[in-house]
Amino acid sequence: MKPDNKPERINKTRWFTCLLIFWVVAVFFYLFITAQEKNRVDRVTTKGIRTALVNAQHAGLPLLERNVQALTLLTQDVAGVKSVVNVSIIDHKNKIIAFTNPDQLLSMSPKAEQQKDGVSYWPHTLDDGTRAVCFSSDIVYAGTKIGEIFLAMDASGPAGLTTAFFISAMVSFLLIVFLLLVLDFNGVAPLLLATGVNFREISRREDRGSLRSQMIHRCADIIKNYPVIEMPFEKRSTGRQGE
Repeated sequence: MKPDNKPERINKTRWFTCLLIFWVVAVFFYLFITAQEKNRVDRVTTKGIRTALVNAQHAGLPLLERNVQALTLLTQDVAGVKSVVNVSIIDHKNKIIAFTNPDQLLSMSPKAEQQKDGVSYWPHTLDDGTRAVCFSSDIVYAGTKIGEIFLAMDASGPAGLTTAFFISAMVSFLLIVFLLLVLDFNGVAPLLLATGVNFREISRREDRGSLRSQMIHRCADIIKNYPVIEMPFEKRSTGRQGE
């Protein structure tokens, strides 16, 4: 029989099994979320390339004629496409002719730029923090480049999805640890009691050990530094007095 005040032992096998299952599930959901984000970016990229190509063709004649009204209507139509957050058209001198959002004017990024079907695209973070993919396609008329069309498409997922995952994972981990402790100590009250006793005992042992150690060192210093007094040796007579 174990004493009532003796804490239970940690079941290492149960802890290892539960934490291993938690780790596997957490990794699975993280990979699932990552795969969903990648698929979303791929879909946005495919749609953006197609949108840029089609509207670059439509912008050829209006840009050649400097028909600002027609180009403005074109950019507004493109901006109405789902996930498109900004559109701008420039001429061959890099002068902006039409745009939908003056606060989000795009520029070519030389970093990590990729191309497909003649359309350049790259990841970009807009001024409001939105994760986007930007696209650029040449506007060509009669075989001559006369400008470019830029557009940005929202590639962010549900707001705070990754943050929510990490918070949920942390809360789940703490809950699992608490439940394992409750199981090991057969209840919440014994767990709190055992924890309190353990902390008090550790504190007491540390206090006593520290005090005892200080006393031993102090005594050793006193003995070491105490001067040795040599007493004179008196020779005792074994004979009788007067002999």
